[in-house]
Amino acid sequence: MKYFYITFFIITLFSSKTNAKIYISSDRSKIESSIFGWINTDLGLSDTVGRYSGTSGKDRIGVSQLAIGAEAKADNIKLVSVVAGDNLSNGNGNGPNISIKDAFINVSEIFGSDFNFSIGAQPFLFGLKPNGYPGDRSLQSSIEFGATNVFNVSQQDGTSAILSYKRKDLNISFGTFDQQSTHSNSGTSLDDNFFLTLRTTDISLDGFYLIDFKKLNLAAGYEKRYINSIHGARAIYFIGGEFNHKYFMISFEYVSLDKEFNSTVNDDVYHIAELTFNITEKTKVYVDYSTSRELKNSTYRFGAVGQIHANVSAQIEISKEKLHYVSNKPSSLDLRLQFAY
Repeated sequence: MKYFYITFFIITLFSSKTNAKIYISSDRSKIESSIFGWINTDLGLSDTVGRYSGTSGKDRIGVSQLAIGAEAKADNIKLVSVVAGDNLSNGNGNGPNISIKDAFINVSEIFGSDFNFSIGAQPFLFGLKPNGYPGDRSLQSSIEFGATNVFNVSQQDGTSAILSYKRKDLNISFGTFDQQSTHSNSGTSLDDNFFLTLRTTDISLDGFYLIDFKKLNLAAGYEKRYINSIHGARAIYFIGGEFNHKYFMISFEYVSLDKEFNSTVNDDVYHIAELTFNITEKTKVYVDYSTSRELKNSTYRFGAVGQIHANVSAQIEISKEKLHYVSNKPSSLDLRLQFAY
């Protein structure tokens, strides 16, 4: 099966315009480069022991993310790399250690076509509103980002090869990956790990009946991921939609996972609903809800984020979890000051 994937990639790369070329400049002066990054400084206050885990009691303070990235582009070939770390008082994360989060090469518009190819350590972007290292938009992640210790669907990343087709409002991506951990003598392989996503972006709906939605985003995907030598590879799929208006955004997402991902009796299902109100051009208020059907865990998020400088934003959030098998209901007030460039 793995040879099929490799052959598929090669045929696709070379099946477009035969008279086109991949232009790689030998003149270093033609390489465009830039740096970017951000730092998230967080303060968390809770009346629940174990809200932030670790041994710091009920509260936490520190740097939840510090990232420095660089891009270098030569014609249609781009290198992206991000190194990052954190340092939180509750002992979570990597502490003062710095590690590579992303490092990949992307080739866009291969041979003048609508195909793009990337390979390296990169985010899979699987889910309605996925994200790589930055994670969820809320200060406390929702269930699709691994809250309440469930399988993290929307923040998956790793060493992978991704072929995508982008044309107007349509984006189709096929990726294959290999997990670093091994569960048997033979370990995992590309045969066991792949995903396919279909995404539409910014479809205009001007004049839609009574409610004038400006843009519509739809997404669906299927993933096969290796679990272990006993259960082999199991499936995940999702479908969702996001409606954008000048004054608000609303989205719904449905995720289905094989029972082995969260060790449940039946296949698990995530439901995610998010609502955002655009108070001003620089201030937003959001309400997020997510739940796991089989585990009967739910998350609630209510927060606001505002741009106080071209490079600085402030965010405040009240969050709460309902855990079916635990009487404790973790809750907290979290604040973040972010500097991004």
